[in-house]
Amino acid sequence: AKPLMLLSKPGCGESAIAREIHQASKFKDRAFVHLNCTQLYQSHSGLLQSDNELIEKFYLAKGGCIYFEQINKLPTEKQEDIIGYIQAHWSSNGKEDGMVVFHANRDYEQNELHPAVLDFLCENVIQIPRLHERLDDIAEIAKFYMQKYAQKLSKTLDGISEESIRSLQQYSW
Repeated sequence: AKPLMLLSKPGCGESAIAREIHQASKFKDRAFVHLNCTQLYQSHSGLLQSDNELIEKFYLAKGGCIYFEQINKLPTEKQEDIIGYIQAHWSSNGKEDGMVVFHANRDYEQNELHPAVLDFLCENVIQIPRLHERLDDIAEIAKFYMQKYAQKLSKTLDGISEESIRSLQQYSW
């Protein structure tokens, strides 16, 4: 599959959308590897300590999906390294090794994305509207996070009340 770029304002549910794209793909039965580039870069003084760590992430995602959230927050040379690796190894044998999804903030500065990233992804860009522009999605997003945290906390939850959904829809996102 050709790499995909999601463009959105922060907090638009881009991670949930990337997971849904993965679940709707032919790669759904394989791993989904999520890399939040902002958190990784800040916590490690560089995205990955070595090229071997990047290769390891791709290996874990092989046959599945690797998702780079906020790719525009990485130094442009790291972005170029990632694109180079994808071009050289991800589908080098003519067979699809999986799916690559990138995310960038819709209002990124022009110099935050390496030109190679823009060229590489220019065909497959999805603009995600802000949440206040898609109120019907709020119920699904709320259910997604409720299930995520219920599982994480080993809790059983029955659902979200209609009143709570209406409150979320009336919130000024």
